Amino acid sequence: MPSILALDVGVTTGYCILAMDEPIPVAWGDVAVPYLGIALPQLSKDCDYIIAEQPVIIRGPIGDQLLKAMALVNYCFDGRKGFKWVQPHQWKDSRFRLAPLPGKGMNPHEKDAYRMALWYQSKVAE
Repeated sequence: MPSILALDVGVTTGYCILAMDEPIPVAWGDVAVPYLGIALPQLSKDCDYIIAEQPVIIRGPIGDQLLKAMALVNYCFDGRKGFKWVQPHQWKDSRFRLAPLPGKGMNPHEKDAYRMALWYQSKVAE
């Protein structure tokens, strides 16, 4: 069954994996920048679609970490069929911005990844 990996890229990158026809996540969590290079290939191995929210880059140490996270995502997925960067406004301006969560205990990065996955799930189904 086709699935989506959604990434809320940041110093801590939230992720969510959804099957194409299910609103309940297969998995979710977050990964710090030093572990992204190891985690991303594992998380994406069975996913048909991978979307990553392009973060807003600011100057300074946090901006440097964001650039590093983006570089790792590009290294892992650039050229891979089904991968695309999305701008925050693309999904945050949609009805999925406030979609109910599947349960308690998700942090803000995981929530964004889940809602982004729901948004993309609806786009692919169109």
